[in-house]
Amino acid sequence: MKFEIITSPDDFVALRGEIEANLRHFPDSFFYSPCWLAPFHKVLGNEGGVAHIIGRDDQGTISGSVHLSLVRTPFLKIFHPQVLALLGTRSVVSPEHLDFPIRREAWDEWFGFLVNYIRDEMRRCAFAVFDSVAEKAPCIDAFMTHLRRSGFRVIRQEQDVCPYLDLPETFEALLEGYSPNMRKIIRRSLRRAQDKVRMVDYREIGDVEKALQEARRLHTLSREKKGDEGSFERPGYIEFHRELIRCLQDEDRLYLKFLVSGQTPVAFRYGFVVDGVYYDYQTGYDPAYEEWRPGFVILALIAEDLVGRRVKQFDFLRGNESYKRHWAHSDRKTYRYYAFPAGMKSWIYSAIWRLYHGIK
Repeated sequence: MKFEIITSPDDFVALRGEIEANLRHFPDSFFYSPCWLAPFHKVLGNEGGVAHIIGRDDQGTISGSVHLSLVRTPFLKIFHPQVLALLGTRSVVSPEHLDFPIRREAWDEWFGFLVNYIRDEMRRCAFAVFDSVAEKAPCIDAFMTHLRRSGFRVIRQEQDVCPYLDLPETFEALLEGYSPNMRKIIRRSLRRAQDKVRMVDYREIGDVEKALQEARRLHTLSREKKGDEGSFERPGYIEFHRELIRCLQDEDRLYLKFLVSGQTPVAFRYGFVVDGVYYDYQTGYDPAYEEWRPGFVILALIAEDLVGRRVKQFDFLRGNESYKRHWAHSDRKTYRYYAFPAGMKSWIYSAIWRLYHGIK
């Protein structure tokens, strides 16, 4: 096995085809695909602190990829130490369902390399953190066992609930899966809204830039009502999604819909359709139109549209909001792993963490 460490965004993009060929062996891998990671590195990667680790077998074929970065992160809301983290898991943008896309037959060689790499990085880090790990992440789970055997103290913490909905073949079949009262609410809401609003693709709003600004406006309006600034105001957030959308457009994975009254956007939902799954990433609405229930209506129309496209699953991603519970039938969890190496500095961080959480 030969390993290479890539720190240049351009060099990483040049390997996109090979990395994606490896990812075909791993379902639910969108959030560690080059389509997600390249914009993250370009817009949010700190200079010199990003490492794309690529492993090749004896035939020169990529057997896996691991993407790490040096970041400063809040620790127990008190400290902001520098840590080694999975690339793409900082607070500006939120991936989900992460794992290491490493072929199982290559685990032993990969794990040996990664332990040594992480140990070297601990000279300038407090610890390592693996964020947004999927509930079923076989490679990371196995690697955490390997880290423990190598002298690291590993702590797993439940992080988020991600509700999802398996989509049937027809919209009527979807409705039949709900309670009579929920079916009544959906049908009544759609009937009342049909003469007031309609759902359109973002292209009817204008170009990508105009659509993004409308999404930002609607998201900010709905978040302000809850006393929250909103995601679009984070530094780098809209720049990241501008780059991501370029990639999504090229691959026909972009799903950005608006609910309009006349020509005025009153709600939107933004996500990605990948391998039969719709990942529902961002949403917003104008509270001035709240009596029409625009957020509920656009969600119902999108569910109907996705069923018509033969999409198999609607993934609401992180967050246990009540409206998701009205629609979702199931959920899965994501986890965060802390890996503390041997040594006084990391032992202190580990002890503080365990004391804070009441863990002996």
